[in-house]
Amino acid sequence: MSTKSSIPSLVFLTVSALCMTLLSCGGTVEAGPKIPVGEGIGVRPQHVEFEATVVAATGTRRIAAPDPSARPRVARLEIMLGQEVTLGDVLAVLDGLTEAQLDLEVARSKLKRAEIEVEIAGRPFDKDSTDHPLASVIGKVAASVHERDRLRTIAEEHRLEVRRKELDVDRLRVRAPLSGRIVAIHAYPGESVSPESGLCEITPSAREVVADVAPLVAQTIDIGAHALFRLPRLEAPLEGRVIRIEDFRGADTTKIVAIFEGSWLTSHLGEKGHLRIESKPRPVK
Repeated sequence: MSTKSSIPSLVFLTVSALCMTLLSCGGTVEAGPKIPVGEGIGVRPQHVEFEATVVAATGTRRIAAPDPSARPRVARLEIMLGQEVTLGDVLAVLDGLTEAQLDLEVARSKLKRAEIEVEIAGRPFDKDSTDHPLASVIGKVAASVHERDRLRTIAEEHRLEVRRKELDVDRLRVRAPLSGRIVAIHAYPGESVSPESGLCEITPSAREVVADVAPLVAQTIDIGAHALFRLPRLEAPLEGRVIRIEDFRGADTTKIVAIFEGSWLTSHLGEKGHLRIESKPRPVK
């Protein structure tokens, strides 16, 4: 046999052996990881720090339904006048919760079935498949990868649907956005929650920390920003969030108000401490 005629045979045998090894080991061909557009651009976390004072939270807070414009109906009330509630407590359950929970269970069932199909598609071929011609074997591997990608896409769609249904269920429970005492109830079971009066009113037991800052500094802070507050007499810092930014025209300073849970802070009213607030991040140059 000449050297030239043996080269194609050698290449064919080498490729065949490689494919048979891949199939017998249960290997599959998969695409490399995808890098989202914009990933890799660093963002430097920013903070602003200043002196602040502990003050009593003023007034009552009116608690609205998650979607006030829909005027939802109260199915069950979990509170009574004078009751103390804690941040996150369920105040009321709105109509439609049972149906929303059933929809959620259906969505979870579909997701589970889709995940099983992805798992089955990822299993290796039977070893009997290795007696197919080379072209057929390669085509079967490619078809398997395509099918698994298709099933993964379907599973991801079901996963997003489950998340949407979970949010639907959560919106039908009215939760306390802060700790305090119930001082008024405006909607009882069978009644609609109006956008004007809301469900109830709470007198906060939390305490506020107020700082006067330059207007330009205040522009770097968002409502809801994470805040840390240190007092000389406390070992660990308190965690809270910014709830108000009071900017008065013509004033030299802007008031930043952060809220911290715990009625025990009453003993620290008037004390000054160190407030650190997360500000808007900016890309690393």
